[in-house]
Amino acid sequence: MAFCACALASSQSVPTFRVPAASGLCASSSSKWSSSSPIWFTNGEATLKIVSLHCTRVETLNSARFDRGLNKTIGGNFVFPFTQYLRTRRSTRLSVVHAVSTGTAESEETEAPEESTSQLVDNLLYSVKDSDRGALLGPEAHGNVANLVSRLEKMGMPEPLKSPLIFGDWNVIYSSNPTSPGGGYRTWLGRLIFRTRDMIQSIIEPDGVVNIVRFALFGFIDGQVTLKGKLKPLDSKMLQVDFQPPDLQIGPFKFSYGGTSMVKISIIYLDKDIRLGRGSRGTVFVFSRR
Repeated sequence: MAFCACALASSQSVPTFRVPAASGLCASSSSKWSSSSPIWFTNGEATLKIVSLHCTRVETLNSARFDRGLNKTIGGNFVFPFTQYLRTRRSTRLSVVHAVSTGTAESEETEAPEESTSQLVDNLLYSVKDSDRGALLGPEAHGNVANLVSRLEKMGMPEPLKSPLIFGDWNVIYSSNPTSPGGGYRTWLGRLIFRTRDMIQSIIEPDGVVNIVRFALFGFIDGQVTLKGKLKPLDSKMLQVDFQPPDLQIGPFKFSYGGTSMVKISIIYLDKDIRLGRGSRGTVFVFSRR
């Protein structure tokens, strides 16, 4: 027995692939058979890859009515007493569910679709959720965040500093170096004494920057550190921020301390929801819009 597997093509001749009975397809005694593993056939000119194949074998029971006994007549019709014998007719019906015609018999690898920008953003936000801005993440989790940031960086706009999306209020939700945003307030001991409640960066047109760290001293005394500065673009992505001495408020008491400071940071990704930055020392920051 042989069957033909055909790959359909519009306005073209249909290649035919003859498969001998020795192939073993539908040779099982069961009436139904299927294969989900790829099966390859060739006709010498092209190759057909059958990804999924279903087979049904239909057996028809035919009764031959004959006997040498007496015939009887009922209503003008002859009814033959008969001795039954079986003649089995087998027909094989093959259904190619998915066939791929290729020039060679090499196996095909299906590439997974790349994640969209929105999917990467969602994955990034999920990865840093409830991590105390990255302080609670281990090396493997930080590596996953770095991978997502790297992929988003490749999708970023070429000149983010010219986009109005940069302005507004942003939450600091991740830092690859936990002590970078907030300095000593974000060390292990600092986080124990000064329980961080909010870390906010406001970028105000045309060149104003305000960083705010809100905390609870020993968990119950409200406090806040405020840094005000001016930003200066250095190129299409990197900017420099010059800060005044920080202002500290604990309960009703306010005072300034320390000196001026300067930081450089590149905007490596920007959209309406998140902003990614990389400091001059390689620290990665993730901001979400408030």
